[in-house]
Amino acid sequence: MVVMQLGFNILDWQLWAPELDTLSSMVTTGTQAPLASAGQSAMIAQRVSAVTPAVQFIDPMVRRRLSTYGRASLACLNDLQSRCQAALSMPMVFASRHGDLTRTVEMLEAIARQEPLSPTNFGLTVHNAVAGLAAIIKANQQPSVALSAGRDTFWFGLIEAATRSQLADTPHLYLYVDFPVPEIYQGYQDEQETPLALCLLLGAASAKEQTVACNLQGGGRTDSMTGSMAVPLAPHSLGWPSAYLFAKSLIARHGDACDVATTSAATERYEWHWQFSTLGDGATHG
Repeated sequence: MVVMQLGFNILDWQLWAPELDTLSSMVTTGTQAPLASAGQSAMIAQRVSAVTPAVQFIDPMVRRRLSTYGRASLACLNDLQSRCQAALSMPMVFASRHGDLTRTVEMLEAIARQEPLSPTNFGLTVHNAVAGLAAIIKANQQPSVALSAGRDTFWFGLIEAATRSQLADTPHLYLYVDFPVPEIYQGYQDEQETPLALCLLLGAASAKEQTVACNLQGGGRTDSMTGSMAVPLAPHSLGWPSAYLFAKSLIARHGDACDVATTSAATERYEWHWQFSTLGDGATHG
């Protein structure tokens, strides 16, 4: 049951994924042959990083307080902004399912030990901390939004950013970041988790060669027999998170001369379907 359909354009993108070998190995054809040509590989390499973020562009006093979560978030955003100066002063939507949960656990453990809380940890566990730091570091006075929506966080963040971009008729940044949960929570995880930061620049059609149109459909999961809303998925079969699958198909789109077939992902309550196409190929873009 489709309840929404949205078309938008990806003007640029940046990915940080330390488990890049796993991600790259998934970008293959049915015959397991690499998709990308030498030129395409160079373009992809510019937009994908697996190294520990150095974040030398951040003041040392701030830098030393950042966790890997914060460093990855700000480095991914900075890499994209380094290619597009206009992105330094754009509105942004930030999304993360868990936020900096490692810091949160540290605070909970401190409370359990009846120790005073670290003001730094407290300040940096607020869900919009990354968006706030990014605005301060880049002197960006444009508005930002931070959200979380369980396993559907990536999609609702993407919808928020794309919709705001269309309504305001101006490009928007979308930054999604998530890390595996700390060990104490791993018994409750309901998907395969991998550290990942993905930044998308969403906006109107551009003459840039890399510009890709994306058509996204989302709807409630239904039972094929009764047509009623499906019972939530049991967590016994852990799939890859949606942002990981989206990044995989985005890399594949830039590595192949042909459009990528419709790709799908399902969570407990929703099914998501997306397809990329090159602008100017006759497709309709909303």
